[in-house]
Amino acid sequence: MSKFISKFRQLQARTLSRECCYENLRVTKFGWDATSCAVNPKFVAIIVESVGGGAFVVIPCARVGPLPLDYPTVNGHGGWVLDIAWSPHNDNIIASGSTDGVARVWAIPDAGLTEPLERAVVDLKFHKGRCCLVLWHPSALNVLVTGGSDYQLAIWNVGTGQLLKLLDAHPALVYSACFNWNGSQLVTSCRDTMLRVLEPRTGQLLGSAVCHEGARPTRVIVLRQGLIFTTGYSRSMQRQYSLRSLQQLEPPLALVDVDSQIGLLFPIYDADTSLLFLCGRGDNILRYYEVTDKPPFLHYVNTIASKESLRGVCLMPKRGCNLPNGELGKIFRLNSKGVCEIISLTMPNELPEQLFAATPAITAVEWFSGQNAEPKMCAPKANPGTSPKVNMLNDQQAVPPQNETTPMEQLLLAMQQILQLNNEFVYSLGRHSVVASMQEICILSLQQRVNEIEALLSPQAKEQQERQEQQAQELLLDSEEQDLAAYVTLLMDSLITSLDATQGEEQAAPVEENQ
Repeated sequence: MSKFISKFRQLQARTLSRECCYENLRVTKFGWDATSCAVNPKFVAIIVESVGGGAFVVIPCARVGPLPLDYPTVNGHGGWVLDIAWSPHNDNIIASGSTDGVARVWAIPDAGLTEPLERAVVDLKFHKGRCCLVLWHPSALNVLVTGGSDYQLAIWNVGTGQLLKLLDAHPALVYSACFNWNGSQLVTSCRDTMLRVLEPRTGQLLGSAVCHEGARPTRVIVLRQGLIFTTGYSRSMQRQYSLRSLQQLEPPLALVDVDSQIGLLFPIYDADTSLLFLCGRGDNILRYYEVTDKPPFLHYVNTIASKESLRGVCLMPKRGCNLPNGELGKIFRLNSKGVCEIISLTMPNELPEQLFAATPAITAVEWFSGQNAEPKMCAPKANPGTSPKVNMLNDQQAVPPQNETTPMEQLLLAMQQILQLNNEFVYSLGRHSVVASMQEICILSLQQRVNEIEALLSPQAKEQQERQEQQAQELLLDSEEQDLAAYVTLLMDSLITSLDATQGEEQAAPVEENQ
């Protein structure tokens, strides 16, 4: 048997400088095995510690550097935030679950938050105890799955706030869940060490098997090839991963011991390139594998090392990567020092054949009625950069329509991109060079201008500008009314004078005739 040679063996991983990362983050320390962060081409969301309840921050991707202590947060929950997930069809919509038992859906403005966000667009109240899982459907618009400590999974139509289906096939806490590629099946891992495959619209159990024999948490994802990938522990507390067929759960296609570390392994899957990343909380390394269609399906490629231990991790969609320059991925890595590092994965002359287009294929009503559809794909050259402006909710609970970007907003976006390029330029020069020092002065000046424009684009500034324009218009109308009144008065005076003159001439004419 010939040795497998991965096409990603020349993939280069480069950690950007701290000037290009996010610092001063109070990452949550709550003891729940979640990735603690989520990212899309517009924003990066991170669960943080907060006084008086749970919260998470939403940072525009272009706003790098230290985060101010008074940076606004999304703090509408009454307990610790356990899980967050961006909508795959709208970059401004994010869902969150908390220990208060409520799942909430939030709408984030294009320019980011300028004040704390406490009111959600939709509150999904059902679970008793904690709501520890939120999961979006990959191709159906507005379909969200939530899981709680009451051992139940709830499937919602976010547009109407309607509970579509209740799944009570689990006798213990559900650790994780994942849809298959077209969203027709739901795979879950549970505290009772069992792996289950469900038909989400009917609740029918299609299959079950032992996931991992260890009693610690597990994670599950479904690969595009129709394979189930899980991570967990053996009886001897060795970290493991397994690979199974979706049609036949037993026996597993692979069951591999990784190491004896404590932190749960988080699987991060990139369906566009068929790369699978493995990293655990507290680890200093990140392993990545290539997934193929032929046995043994999973092939180890390389390892990415870091100095600081990991607290959370997420992967940027391809719409947020610089594909023309060979950037195949961006990994956002939270470390133990409150820094969100960015690892850029580059490989020249290697582009995916198709990319996830972030456009819904079917509606929630169509999916619940029995229709299935794979996520829509697009060519790399037609990569839109951000998701289309999809209205996630119905007319009664709709997100305010996103207006076309104004010239001022376009200028702000351009300046933010220039700021990012300047930061990367300083990194390439070296921090101690004279040119880099001069460039950092320019960066500070540019950052001040960006902050001023952001202040002008804030809702308060827009309201004040509208009030000033309205007052100016009222003053203009008042002046026009005064000018009109003066003109009418002058016209009436001239008419009266001309009438008097005409009457005088008529009276003088008979006198001359008599003479």
